[in-house]
Amino acid sequence: MIAAEPETDLKLKFRHRNVIVTSVVFALVFFAISAIVGVVIGRNGAEMTQLATDWNRMETLGRRISEARNAAKATVPSQIMMYEKIEHDVEEWESALGRLRGDFAIYDTKFPYQHQHTVKNIADLDVGLRRAALLKEQIAVGKAIKLLNVHQQWIAWQTRMQPLLDQENALDGTK
Repeated sequence: MIAAEPETDLKLKFRHRNVIVTSVVFALVFFAISAIVGVVIGRNGAEMTQLATDWNRMETLGRRISEARNAAKATVPSQIMMYEKIEHDVEEWESALGRLRGDFAIYDTKFPYQHQHTVKNIADLDVGLRRAALLKEQIAVGKAIKLLNVHQQWIAWQTRMQPLLDQENALDGTK
């Protein structure tokens, strides 16, 4: 038979207080861990959303640039007009590529089991960044060529633009 101690007993009050304090400490630890896990999940979710948004933006701009380039006639004036039309898209495309490059660097550290896939994506983004830089040079050369007379335009195209186009075409072999 177990005898109950009176409620006024100091040991019983001490035990009750210890149970309450221990329960409060466990509750605080639980809530702190839950908050930390929630923040980490939220941050990872936000990073994945940003990566998907940047990827979609990069694809949309890349497609627009390619369509404009493919639609332009193979004449110097038509090509110069095309470069004027795509200038803003090229700037935005380069920015999206740069953000994605950073996004994938973070992704690679957080998900090392995806490393092979991430390395390929980063390499493709690096090619895209080199292409964007060459496109920006082509746009600048196009602006300079536009100021020349028709005969000088063709010569400048051959000497200044064609080497940039050749460098860009060489990027296709680096994929």
